[in-house]
Amino acid sequence: MSAALQERVLKEGLRCAPPMGSPPPPRDVLERTRSYYGLALGHAEVIPNPVPDIPTAMHWNPAESEPNLILFIGRFDRLKGGDLIIDAFRRLSNGIPQARLRFVGLDRGISSDGKTWTIRDYIDDRLPGAWQAGRVEWLNHQPHSALAGLRRQAAVTVVCSRYETFGLTATEAMSQGCPLVVTDAGALSEIVQDGVNGLVCRPDDPGDLAEKLCLILENPLAAERLGRQAVLDSRQRYNPGLLAARSADYYQSVIARARTKQST
Repeated sequence: MSAALQERVLKEGLRCAPPMGSPPPPRDVLERTRSYYGLALGHAEVIPNPVPDIPTAMHWNPAESEPNLILFIGRFDRLKGGDLIIDAFRRLSNGIPQARLRFVGLDRGISSDGKTWTIRDYIDDRLPGAWQAGRVEWLNHQPHSALAGLRRQAAVTVVCSRYETFGLTATEAMSQGCPLVVTDAGALSEIVQDGVNGLVCRPDDPGDLAEKLCLILENPLAAERLGRQAVLDSRQRYNPGLLAARSADYYQSVIARARTKQST
């Protein structure tokens, strides 16, 4: 989606029509496996991870969220992009000084500029005084049971991994109807359709991430519309019962092929 069209989607509430039918489940790992091993894998099928249907009372509600609060759930390491969200937040803060970042996840450290940074050192270097001013909050690891409440409090959830084989953090946010920004990395851009059920930014690009976050924060009504579509898509694509049936059908087809080979 072009930047101009994306701005119209958010400011005017236009909804870009998704492709006909449901998009296929994430296929990135399958295609990488085929390429790496040189195998056709003609009978392979990609079945995504299920996500439970979340009761409406637990959905994200703009009236109950904190304006300008950004939530990141993931480790402080290079894979999960813990450095990217901090660098993006620094850029975003220039235009939205009242913005706040809540970081939830373990500190695994990041090697950069010839040293290994802890999350506290990295934030002190990029955002001097942010701890003291309450602009950045690090909650370390939190139990899974706490995450739904944290998502409801935030104005936007961000998943800026440099690679994801699937992205449960993203699909769980979708199931709650949370406004969501993800990177175009691995399966994430197969899960989130840019401008339809969330926004997608360029990978490893804190400037583009900051721009997408600004679009969400500055356009709460359009952000709510993206979240509502995310709930619908989650129910359609990641329904546990439907995916269990698909898995059982696939196992039956594998067994049937094996029996056919044995009888020939």
